[in-house]
Amino acid sequence: MSANPLVQAPQPANSYLNGQMGSYSSDTPEGQMEILLRELYWQSLVANANTQNTTVSAQSRSVPTDPLLAYQWHLINSGQQVGNPDYQAIYGVAGEDINVAPAWNMGYTGAGVTVGVIDSGIQMNHPDLAANINTALGWDFLQNFGNGAAGGNPQANVLLRDPSIAHGTAVAGLIGAVANNGIGGTGVAPGVSLVPMRLIDANLLTAAQYNQAVVNAFRYQSNEIDITNNSWGPADIRVLGGPTPEILLALRDSVISGRNGLGQIHVWASGNGAGSGAPGGFQGLGFLDSASYDGYVNSRYTIAVTGVDHDGFYNNVDGTVTSYMEAGPSVLVAAPTGSNGIGNNIADDTGLGSGLWTTDLTGTQASGYGGFNVAPNPVTGQEYDRDFLADTDYTSRFNGTSAAAPIVSGVIALMLEANPNLNWREVQEILVRSARQNAQYGEAANGAGTGNEFGTPNTWIVNQTPLYHAADAWTGNPLLGQLGTRNPLYDPMYDAPQVYTNGAGYTVSLGRGWYGEQIGFGHGVVDATMAVQLAEQWHTKGQDRPKEHTWTTLQAWRRPFRPLN
Repeated sequence: MSANPLVQAPQPANSYLNGQMGSYSSDTPEGQMEILLRELYWQSLVANANTQNTTVSAQSRSVPTDPLLAYQWHLINSGQQVGNPDYQAIYGVAGEDINVAPAWNMGYTGAGVTVGVIDSGIQMNHPDLAANINTALGWDFLQNFGNGAAGGNPQANVLLRDPSIAHGTAVAGLIGAVANNGIGGTGVAPGVSLVPMRLIDANLLTAAQYNQAVVNAFRYQSNEIDITNNSWGPADIRVLGGPTPEILLALRDSVISGRNGLGQIHVWASGNGAGSGAPGGFQGLGFLDSASYDGYVNSRYTIAVTGVDHDGFYNNVDGTVTSYMEAGPSVLVAAPTGSNGIGNNIADDTGLGSGLWTTDLTGTQASGYGGFNVAPNPVTGQEYDRDFLADTDYTSRFNGTSAAAPIVSGVIALMLEANPNLNWREVQEILVRSARQNAQYGEAANGAGTGNEFGTPNTWIVNQTPLYHAADAWTGNPLLGQLGTRNPLYDPMYDAPQVYTNGAGYTVSLGRGWYGEQIGFGHGVVDATMAVQLAEQWHTKGQDRPKEHTWTTLQAWRRPFRPLN
């Protein structure tokens, strides 16, 4: 028995909510009491753990020493420069990252976890990736050829058919670039095993052939490959697109039977067509696409990831925006990505905005190699791109939800190292529970760009009925008795609507941006360390069973519980 018994796990401060889910504001006495109870409970856990250790020893810290880590703001954001200084002085906001350093300090690197990078191929001899590449499992599904090197030729690491061939190499670096090797940066999970799975470049195949290639990819080694990263999808043109029945069945089978019954985990980029810069669609605006049009993102068998930039806001004080990342009810979490200039297409890098630092193809365009970061003309010094980074084996301008998804894949690799027995649903729930709210006090805009027409201070709401957004609108309101039949989100048990949570009781973010596009951050920004800590104790402490309180940054008004009869 413990010498210092644990303080009892905190219960709701209000007795009438005992056993019920509720939302509290941190500005209320009830909310402050809930925070205090949890802090005391956590402190008791720490104190109890200390009494079990009879010896005290120093431990080494595991934050990597790679030279470019200081610029990888998505990993550790200290307020450093995040853009191209030749075009714009732009800086991050300290703490606006995935909080991964404490997880590294706990010793987690993703070791023993295998991630399939379903993409354009990976440069297998890249000096910052080679040690983590699983050459035995790699496969080119476009040419049905082993090894998985870009181009499908095991003797040639890169055959450059188009610039997008660098895409998979950049994605792989975000997941698992090697740490502490004296070059470049590091991945979220620098000890992970990476499997090149080449599937992008559909121009090589007919539609029927390509669909079969997708089926083959999802039926490939689902017991050996724990996670697949999918930074691809249907065109972002506000038109329904997604898997065929055969693809959907293959996807389902991999989740139901993969990982020896625990379920293969598929991470998916939500899409880049939401902003005004995308051509076509609404005249003068763009497609204003939503993740809801993407059948892969909408599947319950995938984890959809949207983006959040260097300061956590949609509109940035530096004049850039992150309007392109697609939102919708199917998006689970957000992860860091870059911003760009107002009205710019994400594919057209003007040098404005932030980007992520990751691996790029080695070599130069002249030699037939080279990727996003092109070396300047050796004679004239002319620059061919907007990347100021001198080392062209890396890029500082990678962005899009293609960059956000692999960050989440890396976090899941850390989680599975901490607890290999997590099933696919538990991984999703841990991501939701551990995600943090960003931009809590940011004000979203309506389609006219004049401020939120619903009068709410941020996007952390679900119900868009104006009456529901006043903290004291209920007392004496003549409409109160009619709300139960007029709106399905009204909760008759509390005489108040469930405006701050989704159906499962978790806060979600959804609103509209300057151009009327759908914006939002799902359940919040992924928190690597919190996710790892939950994974560690998920089964030992039974955290997969009890419900939790939902926290909001808005004033929440509730009447005491009243029985229905």
